[in-house]
Amino acid sequence: YYFRRVRLPSDSDLVEPLRKCGYQVEDAHGQPGTLVVSIPVDAGEGIRTSKEVSMWEQLSLAALLQENWADNQVSCTVTFDPETEGPQLEHALNYYQYRLKGISFLPRVSAGAYKQMPYEGISEEEYRK
Repeated sequence: YYFRRVRLPSDSDLVEPLRKCGYQVEDAHGQPGTLVVSIPVDAGEGIRTSKEVSMWEQLSLAALLQENWADNQVSCTVTFDPETEGPQLEHALNYYQYRLKGISFLPRVSAGAYKQMPYEGISEEEYRK
């Protein structure tokens, strides 16, 4: 279970229908004129979460897509464990430097790396609210 957050202009025609459907809509931190909608998602049983996919596997998948699917840059944010994978970042960037056009990294920390992250793990109880 997780929240998928999307950003919309505060004057978007989608805002009122989303509120009427009961989705949480709030002002975006540090972005006047922008709202953030939190959409609860049930990924289903047997689906691995980002915590269960290593930094190296994420990089490998991004490189595969870059080579076989996209002419332009594949958009990918790799999440990593700062304690166990953080020391490997330099090596990973060197290894994939000619296979990726660009990549972003986001540390997995319990409080979240920043407010209103695009994906946030939640409990089944939070999902059912």
